[in-house]
Amino acid sequence: MQNLVELPAPRDIVDLRSYLDKTETYIRSLESLGTHAESYSALLVPIILRKLPRDFLMDITRQNGNDHWNLHSLLESIKQEICIRDSTNFGIEREPDTTTRPTATFLTNGNGNNGNRTSRKSTNSSVSAKQLKFDINSRPCAYCKGIHAPVNCDLNREEKMKILKEHKLCYNCLGSHKVADCNSKKSCKNCQRRHHTSVCPKDNINHTTRTSEPIKSEVITMHSATPTASHILLKTAVAEVQSTNGTGCDANIMFDEGSQRSFVTRQMADRLAVKTIGTEVLNLSGFGSTNGEIRNLDKVRLFVIGVNNQRIPIEALVVPNIGVPLQTHSSEVKELKYLRNLQLAHKGPGNTSFEIQILTGADYYWNFIMDHVVRGNGPTAVQSKLGYLLSGPSNGNSKSTNIGVYKVLTEHKDEEVNLTKFWEIEDIPDTKYIGANTKLQEYQDNKIIHKDGRFIARLPWKEDHFELPTNRTIAKLRLKSVIQRLKKKPGMMQVYDSIIKDQKEKGFIEEINDDDGKNDVHYIPHHAVKKDSLATPIRIVFDCSCKESKGSPSLNDCLETNAPQLNNLTTLLTNFRMNKYAVTADIENAFLQVGLDEEDRDYTRFFWLKDYTDQNSEIVTYRFNVVLFGATCSPFILNATLLKLFQGNGHTAAQLH
Repeated sequence: MQNLVELPAPRDIVDLRSYLDKTETYIRSLESLGTHAESYSALLVPIILRKLPRDFLMDITRQNGNDHWNLHSLLESIKQEICIRDSTNFGIEREPDTTTRPTATFLTNGNGNNGNRTSRKSTNSSVSAKQLKFDINSRPCAYCKGIHAPVNCDLNREEKMKILKEHKLCYNCLGSHKVADCNSKKSCKNCQRRHHTSVCPKDNINHTTRTSEPIKSEVITMHSATPTASHILLKTAVAEVQSTNGTGCDANIMFDEGSQRSFVTRQMADRLAVKTIGTEVLNLSGFGSTNGEIRNLDKVRLFVIGVNNQRIPIEALVVPNIGVPLQTHSSEVKELKYLRNLQLAHKGPGNTSFEIQILTGADYYWNFIMDHVVRGNGPTAVQSKLGYLLSGPSNGNSKSTNIGVYKVLTEHKDEEVNLTKFWEIEDIPDTKYIGANTKLQEYQDNKIIHKDGRFIARLPWKEDHFELPTNRTIAKLRLKSVIQRLKKKPGMMQVYDSIIKDQKEKGFIEEINDDDGKNDVHYIPHHAVKKDSLATPIRIVFDCSCKESKGSPSLNDCLETNAPQLNNLTTLLTNFRMNKYAVTADIENAFLQVGLDEEDRDYTRFFWLKDYTDQNSEIVTYRFNVVLFGATCSPFILNATLLKLFQGNGHTAAQLH
């Protein structure tokens, strides 16, 4: 995990490919140790995002449609963008990142301007949106070579199509290849068909009047100006606040039952010189938001001084800002007779503006609130240990005001932020060896047999799996596609055919009659994957995740995915230090050494040519006699078989460690 976090930030396309390969390698290593990506995804995703070049991050975020990622979707988007840039020969220019991600989302109200924040709807954004989005991105438009996105190009569809044809560009990703060879899995955002959004015939959007995207700031504000007959007051107070070391100052405090946590601004925390007592990883979501964001926030302890000098302790999370300024409207409140004799918690001259420095949420709200309530023709006064808090309409005259809502929902996400499990891998485990669990023992006893000097295993089918389709049609279509790709590379057809023939000679596969009348059969597509080897430059991988249609299951969907049982890594590393020499060994074609039960073999059928040199050659059907490479359960089957072998042969040479 430490190596994963400390991977250097990539700066160009070569670095990105290396970074992705190493990241996936470390993740697979963690998976093999029983630590699944779901347990650390929320912590790792922000680290990866911070390391990506900015223009690269903008592109994958634009393709994703939002900035909400999980680990799997992020790695897939990185992989797709690398393929696109490889095919179009686009490089990456890394620029310093001067923006910061928001620490938390608050929806607030306030009068006055909104600083440099950009409204969600802008009436003059036709030029600024392109500049904001593409001044930091050197990629030119594929049509006019201007610095803007292809979807924002002013050329009409006919002109764009003419350029694509003349320059032989991909209709899907605008790369320098045919659409049939495009590796991008993206499709048109308007009709979901396989062409670029900029040339969609259904696209009637006037791109010159597109609204600009909002610039992310540390605090997201939402407010609307609407005519009202009165100001709406919120429960606010001014009171002395002290840190544990005795440093104190006055602070503007707001009480909000709609927040599940209490917060203090970074400026106030620094002013009080408070010490961090811990951190909390929370899923924060603002009012009106259905999507939460994981945030790692410092926690501090404060003391609020009440009217009788009582010290009221609270623990708050530190954030950069809480909201835009509010107003006291004291001049209007003073005119209300039923409030004249009350000691108000928020005193201030006239209608002054103030910044909220501490937000007290529902976790400490009732430590301040008392029983007495005063109602009248105006705001309601609620007694608290700081004085009376006012909330509600003030009945003052006003032409307009900004209406807003404070609300912060926080939730501990055990499945996303399980810190105990996250750091478990860093500790030395108490047990010397992870023994076989019940499922493993049951599988070994009932599904693995030893026959004629060989172990024969059954596939671990799910008890409630859906009916598995044959996949015959898609397997033949995929075969034609594989043949076309292999023919483009001299000698590859012969290598591919020799691998299949070699497996047949060794008894790993067998040729069968496809017209045997059986219904319970399944055909698996296959393709070539490059290897760093001169002897065998490719290996054949069988796609057990292939689905006949969108709603039908694949072979992997119907099989159990039990994790293999592994030795304790600490024990292995320690054993390597105990003696002068260490010996390692590898089982050649390990998966192919375990036989497959006769009842399951027809679910591993595949097609190939009888004569690879003849384009119109007869298609031959094969099936596996052994455990194939590509099934999701294959590592578990191999591991269970080896453990059964070792358990039955207890001499020293067969010991696992």
